[in-house]
Amino acid sequence: MKLLQTLVILLTICVFTGCGLNAIQQEGVARFAKASAGVGDFSARELSQLREATIEMNTKDIAINGKAKLTDLDESFDADDISARISASTALSSYGKLLLSLVEETQKAELKDASDQFVDSFRRVSGKNLNDEQLEALGTLVRGIGGLFIEYKKAKAVKKIVVDAKDDIDIICNLLIADFTRTELGLAQGVDVTIKRVKADADIALAMPTVDFQSRLIAVEAYRFADDSNARLTIVGKKAIETLTALKLANSQLVATIQKDKKSISDIRTLGSKIKELADATRVLSGN
Repeated sequence: MKLLQTLVILLTICVFTGCGLNAIQQEGVARFAKASAGVGDFSARELSQLREATIEMNTKDIAINGKAKLTDLDESFDADDISARISASTALSSYGKLLLSLVEETQKAELKDASDQFVDSFRRVSGKNLNDEQLEALGTLVRGIGGLFIEYKKAKAVKKIVVDAKDDIDIICNLLIADFTRTELGLAQGVDVTIKRVKADADIALAMPTVDFQSRLIAVEAYRFADDSNARLTIVGKKAIETLTALKLANSQLVATIQKDKKSISDIRTLGSKIKELADATRVLSGN
């Protein structure tokens, strides 16, 4: 009898609220999820690459008697700074993967793993709004999915997570936008300073009348590497900013679609082309 009453209650909920997300909501969540995961993974890779490029430029700068310091090869990419950015990128990626697991056919163990990764990565994001207790509550909501009316439970989790995490996703996007913008107080500005200094030091080394052939080769290589780094920062950085800005717009549209059943997901649908442009720019500059 108790089981029958429970079934009646759940069936009533389904009738009045819908057992799951509608087609537009499903599409919006899936598209946004893939974009969020892709952008997060890209940001983690690219910021690590910028750190490696900074170390390489400073190493070459020291070889030509430039102004770089042997004790500060990574400059603005100190361990704490780069760790915070990687954590933010990982959180963005894990958020997307969690949403995707909630709108696809997923085993309970896979849902739990996606939930755990989301909670663990978000805990490490500095300046976030959600506290650990709130994050754990979201994780518990997902881990509890199973048994009867799975689609209803998944939809309930999606709606709660999308709304609750909205501001923190915007915070992460703003942080990463600043890091790819030369004029902001972020990592790109530090790379820009290194590029200009290395090129200036290489010019000085090449202008010396007594410089030997081997020294000239080292100076030319230093200049070339700095110039390549400049091109990558300019082109990939521009595409990264455009993509992260589009992700923020899509984030707002996703919330409206989930909360108010808005039918337009045009901003979310443009994310696919932005991700492709970003991937193409990165591939070309990497020589792949």
